Amino acid sequence: MQWDNVPTLTALFTAVGAAVLAVYDRWARRAERREDRVIENLQRERDNAIRERDRALASASRWRRLAVLYHALLLRHDIEPVPAMELGGDDE
Repeated sequence: MQWDNVPTLTALFTAVGAAVLAVYDRWARRAERREDRVIENLQRERDNAIRERDRALASASRWRRLAVLYHALLLRHDIEPVPAMELGGDDE
């Protein structure tokens, strides 16, 4: 190897290293943005699922209260409901 080629090789390796670093940096930023989008979508889906669950629970609770009221009304008028309603411990 001739010593007068060292500066040229140093410049070449530096340029190749910088290019590899630039490509890797660009790829890493794209991957990070993609991960951020996935996280945002999952959080949005979780929030929608929680809202849907809460709506379903509220609706079930309303229907349960209405059924208990109708059951009490039937019993008040001496009408035996068919089928008989089994009241749990969470009734008002």
